[in-house]
Amino acid sequence: MGDLPSYIEPVPNTCDTLDKIITTLEDVCDSFNAIKEEIKSSKINMDDKLEIMESLLVCKVTLENLSNGDLSPLETIRSANEKLRDWGNELVESHKEILSKKKKKGNKGFDY
Repeated sequence: MGDLPSYIEPVPNTCDTLDKIITTLEDVCDSFNAIKEEIKSSKINMDDKLEIMESLLVCKVTLENLSNGDLSPLETIRSANEKLRDWGNELVESHKEILSKKKKKGNKGFDY
Protein backbone atom coordinates (compact mmCIF):
# COMPACT_ATOMS: atom_id res chain seq x y z
CA MET A 1 0.00 0.00 0.00
CA GLY A 2 1.40 3.42 -0.92
CA ASP A 3 2.07 6.09 1.64
CA LEU A 4 -0.45 8.85 2.19
CA PRO A 5 0.80 12.23 1.05
CA SER A 6 2.35 14.23 3.86
CA TYR A 7 0.55 17.32 5.07
CA ILE A 8 1.94 20.37 6.76
CA GLU A 9 -0.23 22.33 9.16
CA PRO A 10 -1.26 25.57 7.46
CA VAL A 11 -0.94 27.69 10.61
CA PRO A 12 1.35 27.75 13.63
CA ASN A 13 0.23 26.63 17.06
CA THR A 14 -1.80 29.46 18.62
CA CYS A 15 -1.21 28.51 22.28
CA ASP A 16 1.74 30.90 22.76
CA THR A 17 -0.29 33.79 21.37
CA LEU A 18 -3.24 32.91 23.59
CA ASP A 19 -0.94 32.71 26.63
CA LYS A 20 0.40 36.20 25.88
CA ILE A 21 -3.12 37.61 25.55
CA ILE A 22 -4.23 35.94 28.78
CA THR A 23 -1.19 37.37 30.59
CA THR A 24 -1.92 40.82 29.19
CA LEU A 25 -5.52 40.62 30.34
CA GLU A 26 -4.40 39.47 33.79
CA ASP A 27 -1.96 42.40 33.95
CA VAL A 28 -4.73 44.83 33.03
CA CYS A 29 -6.96 43.36 35.75
CA ASP A 30 -4.12 43.68 38.26
CA SER A 31 -3.69 47.31 37.22
CA PHE A 32 -7.38 48.00 37.73
CA ASN A 33 -7.24 46.38 41.16
CA ALA A 34 -4.18 48.42 42.13
CA ILE A 35 -5.92 51.61 41.04
CA LYS A 36 -9.02 50.64 43.00
CA GLU A 37 -6.99 49.98 46.14
CA GLU A 38 -5.11 53.25 45.72
CA ILE A 39 -8.35 55.17 45.46
CA LYS A 40 -9.78 53.40 48.52
CA SER A 41 -6.70 53.79 50.70
CA SER A 42 -5.92 57.48 50.42
CA LYS A 43 -7.24 60.92 50.00
CA ILE A 44 -6.50 61.76 46.42
CA ASN A 45 -4.85 65.01 45.46
CA MET A 46 -4.87 66.38 41.91
CA ASP A 47 -1.49 64.89 40.95
CA ASP A 48 -2.66 61.46 42.07
CA LYS A 49 -5.89 61.86 40.14
CA LEU A 50 -3.93 62.66 36.99
CA GLU A 51 -1.70 59.64 37.54
CA ILE A 52 -4.74 57.40 38.06
CA MET A 53 -6.40 58.75 34.93
CA GLU A 54 -3.21 58.10 32.96
CA SER A 55 -3.08 54.51 34.26
CA LEU A 56 -6.70 53.96 33.31
CA LEU A 57 -6.02 55.31 29.83
CA VAL A 58 -3.11 52.90 29.41
CA CYS A 59 -5.38 50.02 30.46
CA LYS A 60 -8.07 51.16 28.04
CA VAL A 61 -5.63 51.39 25.13
CA THR A 62 -4.21 47.95 25.97
CA LEU A 63 -7.67 46.39 25.89
CA GLU A 64 -8.55 48.20 22.65
CA ASN A 65 -5.37 46.93 21.01
CA LEU A 66 -6.30 43.36 21.92
CA SER A 67 -9.77 43.55 20.48
CA ASN A 68 -9.99 46.15 17.73
CA GLY A 69 -9.17 45.85 14.08
CA ASP A 70 -8.25 43.11 11.65
CA LEU A 71 -4.66 43.06 12.93
CA SER A 72 -5.55 42.47 16.58
CA PRO A 73 -4.07 39.32 18.14
CA LEU A 74 -7.54 37.90 18.68
CA GLU A 75 -8.45 38.33 15.00
CA THR A 76 -5.13 36.73 14.02
CA ILE A 77 -5.99 33.71 16.18
CA ARG A 78 -9.52 33.58 14.75
CA SER A 79 -8.10 33.54 11.21
CA ALA A 80 -5.53 30.89 12.08
CA ASN A 81 -8.16 28.67 13.67
CA GLU A 82 -10.42 29.07 10.62
CA LYS A 83 -7.58 27.96 8.33
CA LEU A 84 -6.81 25.04 10.61
CA ARG A 85 -10.48 23.98 10.65
CA ASP A 86 -10.66 24.17 6.84
CA TRP A 87 -7.43 22.17 6.53
CA GLY A 88 -8.77 19.50 8.89
CA ASN A 89 -12.05 19.28 6.96
CA GLU A 90 -10.11 18.84 3.71
CA LEU A 91 -8.11 16.01 5.30
CA VAL A 92 -11.31 14.30 6.45
CA GLU A 93 -12.81 14.53 2.94
CA SER A 94 -9.59 13.21 1.41
CA HIS A 95 -9.60 10.33 3.89
CA LYS A 96 -13.23 9.50 3.03
CA GLU A 97 -12.37 9.43 -0.68
CA ILE A 98 -9.44 7.08 -0.05
CA LEU A 99 -11.59 4.74 2.04
CA SER A 100 -14.29 4.77 -0.64
CA LYS A 101 -11.76 3.88 -3.36
CA LYS A 102 -10.30 1.16 -1.17
CA LYS A 103 -13.77 -0.29 -0.54
CA LYS A 104 -14.52 -0.30 -4.29
CA LYS A 105 -11.28 -2.19 -4.94
CA GLY A 106 -12.26 -4.82 -2.39
CA ASN A 107 -9.75 -3.70 0.23
CA LYS A 108 -6.88 -4.53 -2.11
CA GLY A 109 -3.80 -2.36 -1.96
CA PHE A 110 -3.62 0.60 -4.33
CA ASP A 111 -1.53 3.68 -4.87
CA TYR A 112 -2.69 6.84 -3.21
